[in-house]
Amino acid sequence: MPISNKFFIINWKENKTYEEGLSFFCEFLKLLNEVPFTDREIIFCPSYPFLVPFKKELSLYKGNIPVRLGSQDVSRFEQGSHTGEVSARLLKDLVDFAIIGHSERRKYFSETDEKINAKIHYCQAVGIAPIVCVSREKEVAALTVDISKRYLLAFEPPNSIGSGHPESVKVVEDFRNSVGSALANCAGFLYGGSVDEHNIKSFLDSTSVNGVLIGTASLKLENLFKIVVVI
Repeated sequence: MPISNKFFIINWKENKTYEEGLSFFCEFLKLLNEVPFTDREIIFCPSYPFLVPFKKELSLYKGNIPVRLGSQDVSRFEQGSHTGEVSARLLKDLVDFAIIGHSERRKYFSETDEKINAKIHYCQAVGIAPIVCVSREKEVAALTVDISKRYLLAFEPPNSIGSGHPESVKVVEDFRNSVGSALANCAGFLYGGSVDEHNIKSFLDSTSVNGVLIGTASLKLENLFKIVVVI
């Protein structure tokens, strides 16, 4: 499907206190109010405690750029006695997106293809669009995504995550070409891995890349704003 907007997925991971996060978000929205662009979409993915206050602040936002909320993860269970888990059913009134299968989840929490597919299923069942992270072709092949519903596919090479050394645009484009048949009705193909204000333009200039995942560079207001308003 034709894609006009560029997606900016902001993944704060396990960072910022409540006060720090809320102050940052409010200031960021104020800056966006002055931006005339409309050809981009921002998806803010903070820790769970921020979702309710961020939702409230978004109700006051009047800028041109769409800003939506996403969760950094979601339970692989629909509901029940799973202490510490947060299900898609509990998140559906707060977020429009959910990051699923991030390389850090696969590495540190032993997430398997089966668990990732369960999360995708429950998100899509309640109307949350999954942002599915992959680093290898075999991970794409293992996905069971309902292509009749909105989703995003994000390529994030593990060696580039938090390293300060992003993958080359050519490698990203080659990966997209190699999994092209799996992208039917995908709302966008994204790149994630040490994206910052210095390299963002090279990725967005590629016709193969519909957006980016931003981690470390999203933690400083000035840097994040430079990334989002890049022309």
